[in-house]
Amino acid sequence: GCKAIATKLKPWTMSSGPSDKVKRTFAKIIEAVPKDIAILNCTSYAISTIATNAVKMGQLKNIGDKVLVIENQMSSNVLPWQHICDNRDFKLIIAP
Repeated sequence: GCKAIATKLKPWTMSSGPSDKVKRTFAKIIEAVPKDIAILNCTSYAISTIATNAVKMGQLKNIGDKVLVIENQMSSNVLPWQHICDNRDFKLIIAP
């Protein structure tokens, strides 16, 4: 129970045979390391996880910090950032 929830909060730590090969291949393409690649089941969950962890890991921490999103994105790509910005006094910038 608790271990599964902790893993879900850090999806990049999940491991399985086929996904490990995908992680290694993609990491090579973008010059990263496989342990930093997360494979998630849907974009909305991925964006929400990224937004939440940006705050938890200190990437967003000061009042007025800015988050940039692109205009006309699907709501699932914008709402997590909007929620965090509204609740933490960060500034959401929408680029045309």
